[in-house]
Order: sequence, then C-alpha cells, then structure tokens
Amino acid sequence: MKGGAVNKDRRILFHLEKDILPVEELQTCISEFFAMIQSASEDCLSDVKWFAEIQQGSVALATYPSSDTETDEEIDQCLGTIRRDFKLIQGGKSPSTFTKKTMQHYEAMTRLFKSEKGLSGNPTIDVTYPSSSEREPIAMVDYSMPTRPKTIDRSFGTAYGEVKTLYASGRPFFALYDEASGKRIKVYYDDALLDTVRSCYRSNYVRVTGDISFNKDGTKRDIVAKDIQVVERPETVSLADLFGIWGDAE
Repeated sequence: MKGGAVNKDRRILFHLEKDILPVEELQTCISEFFAMIQSASEDCLSDVKWFAEIQQGSVALATYPSSDTETDEEIDQCLGTIRRDFKLIQGGKSPSTFTKKTMQHYEAMTRLFKSEKGLSGNPTIDVTYPSSSEREPIAMVDYSMPTRPKTIDRSFGTAYGEVKTLYASGRPFFALYDEASGKRIKVYYDDALLDTVRSCYRSNYVRVTGDISFNKDGTKRDIVAKDIQVVERPETVSLADLFGIWGDAE
C-alpha cells in the first residue's frame, strides 16, 4: 500500500502450536522468520517495509508489508509468488523463486522443531491478501535444498520485462522485473542509452540485450545493456531468453 500505512489485510503469519519455547529457540525463530520474509520479498519488491507483530496465546509472528512506491497490485503479486513457493516446498518440490539465502532461513527455522515424527508443534505459514481466494495455512516441512549443478557465471543474452526504478547515484542502472523469472534484476546502461531508459520508465515493456551475470543459484543478477528496445509483450519466452545465448567459457 502506498503512503506507508499498514494494511492488515495483507499479511504473512507464522504459527506454532506451542505456548512455551526456550528463550534461545524463540529468539532464533523470530530472527529467522523475519529474515526469511525480507529475503523472499527482495526479488519482487524494490521498496517495501515489513511491520512485525507477536500475537498472544501461542507462538504467532505476523508481518505486514507497506510501501511508499509499490502499488497494492505489485505487493499482491509478490505475496502470491511467496505463497506459491511455500506451497511447492510443502509438496516436496523446489521453490521457483526463493533464493538460497531465503531457504537457509527456512531450514534454520524448521531445525528448531525437528522430532522423530516430523516437525513438532505443527508450524505453518499463512500468506493472505485481498485478491487471493486461498486461505488455508501452509504446513512447514523438513526440507533440504537439492544440490544444484554448476552453472555459468556470464552469458550474452536477452531479458524481457518492465522498468520500475531508476538509480542515478554512482553507476546508473534501473530495476527490471524479469518476465522469465519474476525477479528484479539490475540493468546497467551508459549515456548513449539514457534517453531510451527515460522514455520507458514505469510505463513500457522492454527487451534488454547485453552481458548477463548470474547468481550462484542460476538466476540472473544483472545485465550490462548493449541495446534496449520498447516491444510488444510476447506470448511466450524462449529458452534462449531464459538462459542467455552463449555461455562464457571461463
């Protein structure tokens, strides 16, 4: 929600059916939960604050998103992405957008409740927002990230998405919401592309071609743009656009 106000219709709630936890476990639980949510939202929201609430009666930790720049629709889209990834984890599948950092926080939380019969206390995550019809809490599970094969560090390729935020201090770049991954990536550009960047800011769908750098988990981290064009939104995204065209041999 714009204006910095807290709307409790949008919420991520962790719940545990226990009245008492050792102090060290409670501290770790609180710390890892809020760090996990902050990390999970970083790739789909560029400007959001999370407000915390600890509820009485059991271990219940709630967070509420608020932003001066992100729209309600953008916040809801991000919450939907976060909910889908928690559902994938519950089903024993790999999350589609959560980074390794986010999953490290998830695993640190679940380690607190491991027992011979699974996770004690029935820990759940509930992600709610006005446009969602799904209201059931999502059970947390004992999950370990699969070992990923080595990925390339760089390639020359293309990304499609919407320009959201311009940063002029230091080396200029803008935030692109990548169509293929749903994540926010940095696009660096030089003075020759400045007029093009200004013309498409927050209003147009663009194609960016250039040198792509990847995170360790294989997701795009940033692009040094060689060409930026305003284009029609494509119906499909090719494999070349997902992974780049040529991998760097280094």
